Amino acid sequence: MTFRFLSVLIVFVIHPVLYAQLSFSGYSEIYFTSDFSNESNARDAWFYNHNLNNTIAPNVAILESEYKSKGVRARLDLMFGSYAGAIMTHEPNWSLPLAQAYVGTDYKRFSFDAGIFESGIGMEVIKGAENPTLTRSLVAENTPYFLTGFRTRWEDRTGVIRVEGAIVNGWETVTRHAQNSHPGAMFRFRLGSNKVQLRYHFLYTNDRGGYTETTNGMINGFTFKHALNSWQWFLGYDNVQWSGDAVHMPHLIIRKEFSETWAAAVRGEYVFDQSTNFMSPVEETLLVSERELNVWGTSINVDYMPKKGLTLRAEVRYLEGQIDRIFQQAQLAPGSVIPTTTQAYENLSFTVAACVSF
Repeated sequence: MTFRFLSVLIVFVIHPVLYAQLSFSGYSEIYFTSDFSNESNARDAWFYNHNLNNTIAPNVAILESEYKSKGVRARLDLMFGSYAGAIMTHEPNWSLPLAQAYVGTDYKRFSFDAGIFESGIGMEVIKGAENPTLTRSLVAENTPYFLTGFRTRWEDRTGVIRVEGAIVNGWETVTRHAQNSHPGAMFRFRLGSNKVQLRYHFLYTNDRGGYTETTNGMINGFTFKHALNSWQWFLGYDNVQWSGDAVHMPHLIIRKEFSETWAAAVRGEYVFDQSTNFMSPVEETLLVSERELNVWGTSINVDYMPKKGLTLRAEVRYLEGQIDRIFQQAQLAPGSVIPTTTQAYENLSFTVAACVSF
């Protein structure tokens, strides 16, 4: 009886202090996608967001909690949905719901964190309502949203300049997958305000989910944002080096806010994958020795924001290109032609979503 009384007393004494140092927030996005180029329930392999066809489903629901006290902090974000299931396929069961989970501290203008954290690569984030378009560009879909490791960050007093570096386990992995892999490195630089901003990002790793052998991967990219009155435009370019070959991915997004409740955006993007098999709408067979992919795409997006924290979105997206493949042959007669194929690629989809932030 005495023990129960003391426990209740401790909770009532500590609770107000602890609660004042805790913050909670969340985000939920429910979507429906009709992929006119695909009859199955699952969409092409390079779509991680909105990857279910003709199904009403949560893309991602996030519950965020953060603790701050005297320069010490801890963050735990739990995620659920079809996107969460897609990117965590190769991770251990205990990590499946973790969007972020780290502890950190501050020293003067520096901050230090260890755990699972957002990568900050590119201009698109896990919360769709914070992006200028409903669906993600192909470069955002196929580059890391999160990293695991140790990071440090420096920011000037005005918040205009930020420099960040990290030692990470791998390419969007919680644990290491390849037997002989070693830690990778990430570097980011940001210059500017919310209206005009230039970002550069770099990532090198030889560990990727689903790969049991080491595979060298490196990404260099920049994004530029300019906001003028009701207009915003975003320009980005990423170069991925994967197993010695290159992937080039430029993209441009222009967004117009017509009022406090209505906005629209258009996007143009291009992907050139030179024989890396890094990006592919389908799983390649072992008989393919070389492959070259050229795909361009465009989309039109409309947003309606009737209330604070609620965004209703609709988007039409079209992708078109071709895939050239060279097949292996065990024995080729002198002067014979190496077998090649050219496959046309086309994808037309319509997506609607309801996004709630709280």
